[in-house]
Amino acid sequence: MDKILIRPAGVLAQGEHDLDSLAVELGELASDLEVSVEPADRGRSFAFLAVLHVILPWVEGYIATKAIDAVLDWARCHVGQASADDRDPHSIDVKIYGSRGEVLKTVRVTAPDTTD
Repeated sequence: MDKILIRPAGVLAQGEHDLDSLAVELGELASDLEVSVEPADRGRSFAFLAVLHVILPWVEGYIATKAIDAVLDWARCHVGQASADDRDPHSIDVKIYGSRGEVLKTVRVTAPDTTD
């Protein structure tokens, strides 16, 4: 695989509209690769669940580590950005995969400064 793929699922509250900023940041890390954002898949998800899948072409090394950090930082910035009438902040389940489908990291971001 010669690109980075961002695949949202469920509902990312207001953060879904800001996936382009994540794509730009990841593109700056690996300027020779395409970064693609797929349309959100809401078909099999509950309204309160937000999932962000990111598929990387590398599984280790400096750039892989920086990419994982960028994805988690993005999720921390966008968690809890629920609408004004929603009292419960939304969590974001982040799953990062290598090019062969292996899971590199699974994290539930529950607040701007925490991950489970």
